[in-house]
Amino acid sequence: MTPVPTENLFVQLFAWLVIVFGVGYFWISRDPVTNVPIIKLGMLGKASVVLVCLAAVMMHTVSWQLLILASADLVYAVFFFGAQHDQKSGWRVIVSRRLALLTA
Repeated sequence: MTPVPTENLFVQLFAWLVIVFGVGYFWISRDPVTNVPIIKLGMLGKASVVLVCLAAVMMHTVSWQLLILASADLVYAVFFFGAQHDQKSGWRVIVSRRLALLTA
């Protein structure tokens, strides 16, 4: 059984972090070439979420189903990695290329 959060403060802080990071990702999309350090931070953050969730599952402190949610962070980490290596073509081109590969 998955543990239910008991402290509302931690849930609210997590929600605000998600919103703040969402704003950061929006800024990246506006000018990816200038925001390469933020892309690297996003890549590190997303990969870290996956690793922390994997460790928690392996220690049996959370359900394995958390990895389903964490897999979305893994997808974004791959997008950020691609954006870092393909800075000149812009974020929209990177996403469209990745989506074309997924649908092919």
